[in-house]
Amino acid sequence: MNIMTQSSPILSFIEGIDDKPRYLTSAEVDQLTQPGAPSGRGDWFAQWLAATPVDKRQLTLRSFLTEVLPDGSYTPFGVADGLPIVYDHANPSNPLNSVSRHMRFIIVAVPDSPDLSNAITTRTLCIVASHNLDGQDQRSFLQCASWDPHALGPRLGLMRFYQRNTDGWMYFGDSFNAVSFDLYTMIAEDF
Repeated sequence: MNIMTQSSPILSFIEGIDDKPRYLTSAEVDQLTQPGAPSGRGDWFAQWLAATPVDKRQLTLRSFLTEVLPDGSYTPFGVADGLPIVYDHANPSNPLNSVSRHMRFIIVAVPDSPDLSNAITTRTLCIVASHNLDGQDQRSFLQCASWDPHALGPRLGLMRFYQRNTDGWMYFGDSFNAVSFDLYTMIAEDF
């Protein structure tokens, strides 16, 4: 059974594979969501996207935490990862100057259980967000890494990556795509 409907498509853009954003096919959505799988199987975030119409998807950190995730299923952490990077006044075009020096939130969520000690063996979401809990603009980013612990077989997991942008939520690939892109980049730089 295909759980994707016309109102619940999943937009995708995988760096190095796609030339432009595209909608996942029914077969691709089935691969992510594993329809008919026992409870606790398949990519939790992809299942949420596939079951939620585009106009009903929460686009802010606050609404995602309060309206989507079950109570007690997540723990937030605050980090300030850009503070030690000094702004280069002598070279305004330095790419490091664009790094946000504001506090960010990292949320670890285990949506099938309120027990975070199971984060490696059960489906887990790692959410990274800017300090603006209600922001939806490009400066208020919101990303999700969705851990599917059985994607490749029993106890053989895979991480899938998503990001909210101006088009809503977008799938950016999985662990293999991240490794492939890094290897491709390293090889291309050597030549």
